[in-house]
Amino acid sequence: MKKALAILTALAVVGGAAFAEISVGGWGRAVFVPLANSGAEDVDSTSHLGTSWTNGAPRIGFTVAGNSDNVGFQIDMNADNVFGTTKVANNDVTGDPVDVNFVGFGDQAKIWVKPVDMVTLTVGRFKEDTLRGNGTFGVFDWYRPYGTWTGEDLTFTRIESNNGLVVTATPVEGLFAAFALKELDIVTEDLAKNMQLAAGYTIADVGQIRAQYLTTYSAALDENYGLMEVAFKLSAVENLYADFGFAMGMGDSAANMNISAYGNYNVAGATVHALADVTIFEADDVDPAMELGVGANYGLSNGIGLVGDVRYMNTDPDATITFFAGATKGFSNGVFGAGVEVKSAADMGYAIPVRFEYWF
Repeated sequence: MKKALAILTALAVVGGAAFAEISVGGWGRAVFVPLANSGAEDVDSTSHLGTSWTNGAPRIGFTVAGNSDNVGFQIDMNADNVFGTTKVANNDVTGDPVDVNFVGFGDQAKIWVKPVDMVTLTVGRFKEDTLRGNGTFGVFDWYRPYGTWTGEDLTFTRIESNNGLVVTATPVEGLFAAFALKELDIVTEDLAKNMQLAAGYTIADVGQIRAQYLTTYSAALDENYGLMEVAFKLSAVENLYADFGFAMGMGDSAANMNISAYGNYNVAGATVHALADVTIFEADDVDPAMELGVGANYGLSNGIGLVGDVRYMNTDPDATITFFAGATKGFSNGVFGAGVEVKSAADMGYAIPVRFEYWF
């Protein structure tokens, strides 16, 4: 690894016109849960090692990117199961399951070109977050099975593809527009059936308004699913972040509606969070789905912080309430912490997550 870094550093220094900059970075997270129990009768407590979103192994990721005025690339790699093996598809010869280690792509594996200053074309695996709405706080960044999965893309869905093309443009100050074809390796006439068209305009000292239309096509079902979203992010109030979203399904699928909001306010060393997410279903006999949450972070001295939140979800047949409280120690390139999660529904369960995280 040191040799590879040395080579990359040398390229960055002597590359001349070929590369203006080559950078190496990384982000990763591990969540160790020494004790988790669902609260059900006669169920043993278990332990887990994984991430906030899955068990099995930590997220150990790194990024290599090259950037110049008009062309560049980025590749994110994740080594998510280097400590063990996982059974996958049958061996072609024996028919037995095969043990493999997983080293794969992360969020980005892309090439981009900027033919003119205001337009960028990107191909490959990409996630474009300029307009994305995000309501992550509290337990979402710890162990989600005993907390919540609501957070990312809450008010406005990011632009992304595993094998696509996105064209972004900034024709005038404050305006950002994007058009993405999310699947390129298909019949040409179906290209527009998996697309995303989005735009956002920032009004100085007021906020940002966003709108987009997404389509997804299922060849197996021969059905189209459309989604229309609008959102507004308020920036007019000092120390306040507030984002409001509305979405409606369109096309062959049910026209469910979603209303969402997230906000945080900074005051006296603390950040207070609030979230609401309501889905209204087209079917008359289905009750709306709802999640409400409040939380706070408070910074102490020497990089020590306190964090907690409470969530309510009207899940069927029993409403779910979750509670989380934890403490962290921050460093220049990471954070370490531990907490307690309680999940009360038909049974009362609990988990003790220990979080390891780095960034470079």
